Amino acid sequence: MTLKNWPLVIAIVPAALSVAACGGKDLTTGTTTPSPTVPELTAAAERQSGTPTPPPPTLTSVTGRPNVEVVNFHSVTNEFVELEFIGEVTNTGDEDAAFVQLVLTLTDVQGNVVGTGFTALEALSILPPGETVPFEIFVGDPPDSWAEEKIQVQAEAADAFSRSLAYTDLEVSGVTVAPDEFGELRIIRVTGIVQNTGSETAELIKVTFAAFDSAGDLETVENELTELDQIAPGETSPFEILVFELDAEPASFRIFVEGRPV
Repeated sequence: MTLKNWPLVIAIVPAALSVAACGGKDLTTGTTTPSPTVPELTAAAERQSGTPTPPPPTLTSVTGRPNVEVVNFHSVTNEFVELEFIGEVTNTGDEDAAFVQLVLTLTDVQGNVVGTGFTALEALSILPPGETVPFEIFVGDPPDSWAEEKIQVQAEAADAFSRSLAYTDLEVSGVTVAPDEFGELRIIRVTGIVQNTGSETAELIKVTFAAFDSAGDLETVENELTELDQIAPGETSPFEILVFELDAEPASFRIFVEGRPV
């Protein structure tokens, strides 16, 4: 913020006082009179004019900006035989990030664009510093091959508006991750309970399931809304997520949950 110049109004005083007010050497004694300070001059001006001089504004500074980075990603084929890229992003900055967007570009050996994809971060709309969350980007009309893949990410600093869109006073419990069957397919079925621990009613509550292998690499990302459209304060709703990309329980997993206030 730019500091504005604050006018300093000093009333004209008699000549006998002006010499003392300006300070300097007393010719009769040979001593030096110290110059008055700005507060002293301001107080003198106020006494002469009767109008208080406003104090200077308080300086504030912005100490940081969100810095969201893609830490890993790779391509997979989902249950609909669609090409998608999954990975993780981390907020390495010192401020909450909002409106996180990711863009994928696939190019051939000549540098020509042969495929693109876009997504907004779904697991959490407000990404705190140090937090890592998964993402998935679908590729429309995917190419048969490509030479290079690139993902770019951008975000904004979270403000009052972006925070008003997120409801996070939600807790997940009773989670079960187990192999199951869906027709002739072997899948993983994830079930659990979401409780509203806040003071507002939540809606559009999305639960995101991220599975990892024994090396800690992301295997798949799936999300689903809770069974109830809205959850009142203190109330609960079950959820169920079907994971078609896995046929056995993953080595580890993480679950994210977020909704919107009604």
